[in-house]
Amino acid sequence: VTNYFFFADNELEIIRKKIREKGSKTTVLGNLEFRITQPNKDGEWINIHCIFSEHLSTVDINNALSTFVITNTTVNNHHIYCSKQSFDNSAIQISNAIVDFKLLISHLNSTLKLGVDYLIAICPNGYGGFRPNAEGRSTAFAIEIEKNGQIILGRSQDRDFFLKDDRYEGAKHKPVFVCSDAHSMEGYGDGNNRSYGVGEKYSWVKAKPTFEGLRQAIIEPDARVQQADEFIERMYIKPRFQSVEIGGTIFSGQNIKFTHQTLPLNPNMVAIIGGRGTG
Repeated sequence: VTNYFFFADNELEIIRKKIREKGSKTTVLGNLEFRITQPNKDGEWINIHCIFSEHLSTVDINNALSTFVITNTTVNNHHIYCSKQSFDNSAIQISNAIVDFKLLISHLNSTLKLGVDYLIAICPNGYGGFRPNAEGRSTAFAIEIEKNGQIILGRSQDRDFFLKDDRYEGAKHKPVFVCSDAHSMEGYGDGNNRSYGVGEKYSWVKAKPTFEGLRQAIIEPDARVQQADEFIERMYIKPRFQSVEIGGTIFSGQNIKFTHQTLPLNPNMVAIIGGRGTG
């Protein structure tokens, strides 16, 4: 759930409650978008996304950012803080607000824990992207932005580039997520674009649908994130054991026994070995 600079009161809790009422197990992560002071070569303010873990409430996130000073000032040259009250008192429009990227990262690291409480997502292309037509000093600044980002919100053709480790000295492999960027429900999830009923833009992620799943994707970006349908799990469907059920007594005449339960098996981590599948 994305907003700019701060969330509305109880914004995440309201949405989480509505989703639970529908019986869905969807995980809701808060995401705040910031415009940083450095524009790209096309003169567009670069956008930075801060994605927060589901264990943080709206109040937790707003409080953590409420002491952060944005770059803009009031007509009297007073500081403006990253909170609704400060924005309202200053009469500044959110669309005009900008922040210093390095100061933002420093503040987040002083109030929250990277990888546990939040992750930084960056956009290389499109409006507000940090790489459009980058050259010279623009390229150098793009590299500095990328060093502080863990997730790439990009295009399917960006995958190979961000899986290279020669982009710059010390570059790390990074997962590319192709996102819908949906601003309405119209035309999304109606099944017209794909037989399995999702929007036009999406990514396949092999992980739990949680903040921890995002962190795992950062550790294994090549294996865990796919931007197209042509990968082996979908192209080569093979029979497998999905689960093992256990329960009942172990030795006849004794009270010791297994509790009845079902153990799900990961299709990518389980194999039956032995001659002709004897195990």
